[in-house]
Amino acid sequence: MMRISVVLPTLNRPEAIYNLLRHLEHQTTPPFEIVVVDQSEAADARLAAYASTHPLVRLHRIPVKGLPNARNVGIGLAKGDSVLFLDDDCVPTKSFVEKVFRADYDVCEGIPTPRTGYGRFLSHMDDLRTINCLYMCSVFQGIGHPIHVHGEFQGGHARAEIILKDGKVLRIIFSNVKGRPPLAGIKRKDFQALVRAKAEDIVRRWVDFFVLKKHNKPEIITKKLK
Repeated sequence: MMRISVVLPTLNRPEAIYNLLRHLEHQTTPPFEIVVVDQSEAADARLAAYASTHPLVRLHRIPVKGLPNARNVGIGLAKGDSVLFLDDDCVPTKSFVEKVFRADYDVCEGIPTPRTGYGRFLSHMDDLRTINCLYMCSVFQGIGHPIHVHGEFQGGHARAEIILKDGKVLRIIFSNVKGRPPLAGIKRKDFQALVRAKAEDIVRRWVDFFVLKKHNKPEIITKKLK
């Protein structure tokens, strides 16, 4: 049976991390251990008391702030076969830990691992899961989240959902935005033409910004889209 170490970096969110720990108590597949890496200015008495009464929880305080460092510290402390990172404000379902490593997430190429010593990209993170990795895999395999595009002009709104399958644009669904006046006439057609023409670029920019944490420069379109 796979031993899963859950690593939880946290910073000044005592209520959130306590709530997360309570949710991890009731997993259908309990983790092997929970490593809390606390970067907060002040120690939280309730968190310390919780860790002292729950053998699975290991609380480690560090003086240096920063998510990459906290993750690396957590990996260094982890004793399991695999590592699962969670944000401290997550609220996981009861089967979250079980499903994370049971699923076949095979499109992780290009996502940098924060693991110390690798210094490269992994083509498939068999023993490492992050929220961004899970979300990206869900998007790219077409099993959950589409990429949303919002259009607005002079008070009118429109919405596009880019559905992907195996990393490719499968289809685009256009709709109005609930509770907002719709884009009308030529502007609606312009929005649809823009999304269709730039769908692949939108996906690339989404990955750059949300997954790889790269800065996206705005693009000014001066020519009519075909």
